[in-house]
Amino acid sequence: MEKERRTRLGHFRRSLELFAYYSLPCWFSSQRLRLQGTSTPRIFEGECRFASGDFVFLVVYQENGIPWYLKNLLEALGELELNVFILLNAGEPLEWQKHCHTVLHCDNQGMDFGAYRQGVQYFTEKMGDRDFRRALFLNDSVYYFREGLKDWISDLVSGEEDCIGAFGSWEYFFHIQSFAFSLSAEFFRSRGFQDFWKVYQPVSNRRWCIMKGEIGLSRTLMPQVQSLKLLFETTRIRELFMQMSADEFAESLELLPYSIRRHLHKSMRATESRKMILDSLFRLTYRCSPAHYFGLLAMKHLNLPILKKDLVFRDTFTFEEIRHFLVDLGRTENLRDMELDFMRKGHGSSLQGRERRKFLLGVV
Repeated sequence: MEKERRTRLGHFRRSLELFAYYSLPCWFSSQRLRLQGTSTPRIFEGECRFASGDFVFLVVYQENGIPWYLKNLLEALGELELNVFILLNAGEPLEWQKHCHTVLHCDNQGMDFGAYRQGVQYFTEKMGDRDFRRALFLNDSVYYFREGLKDWISDLVSGEEDCIGAFGSWEYFFHIQSFAFSLSAEFFRSRGFQDFWKVYQPVSNRRWCIMKGEIGLSRTLMPQVQSLKLLFETTRIRELFMQMSADEFAESLELLPYSIRRHLHKSMRATESRKMILDSLFRLTYRCSPAHYFGLLAMKHLNLPILKKDLVFRDTFTFEEIRHFLVDLGRTENLRDMELDFMRKGHGSSLQGRERRKFLLGVV
């Protein structure tokens, strides 16, 4: 009885907090946007333009210049002769002009998805009749490592599918994770995709961007998608695990977050069946973000050239775990810069009071 009572109280408290920190402020923000309208970006012509039929919408929030990982990305995009639209939520446009086709100086209204919206609407209005093959969407929420990056981008833009995503997630509802995906020109011009952006309200709230933006876009598009490709699928990890020696298997499990490892260690004590251990693993991670939970494994075994920047803030890994992994992998050239980034951001679990509650709710 007591346990049930506490569970009900916990659910009630969470519902109240979601109303106070998410539903109510987002409703006020959306109403204000309907009354006042959304902002218009300032446009700056870039110096790097190609005859290629592929375009990139890259969202960046960088107040202190172009960091190493975005230099890696821009270099790879240039070598592939992709036309880059920089959707600049913070920073100085002049720094970016020589690396791109066009800079849209946004004001961070609606965060990443607000910038995507402005990029899509500007392109549709000004260049909608231009012949192109694919549109690639990227943002700066990940570190881009030079090794393997060009091939990874090529995989995102070289297919014929309606949609190609780096990762998909089953959290809440199946959706393409929005930090890296591409659409065919036909799908980009489709009524469903264009109409989504016409009604989307760019509210500056992380949970809103996920629920109404990332998941909302996928819920709108999935009924229309005729062909979909994911570069990363958990079946590949399962196949790798099944082919490993016992020592390799044990070592690879250490590349999973501690919250998952501790459950798997219990399974390993109860059974020696690798299949049962893997079944347990994929049940535990079914509704988790694969880019976070399988990121280290994919870097080591699948040559994934990216790493989510919030792994420490979200308490997925400690920095010591990431440092040890990158040293073993031989990718130490920017380790100090990453350490400073993690130090500035801190741990979400160390937040206090209201900010901690917002973190737990996914609002920040």
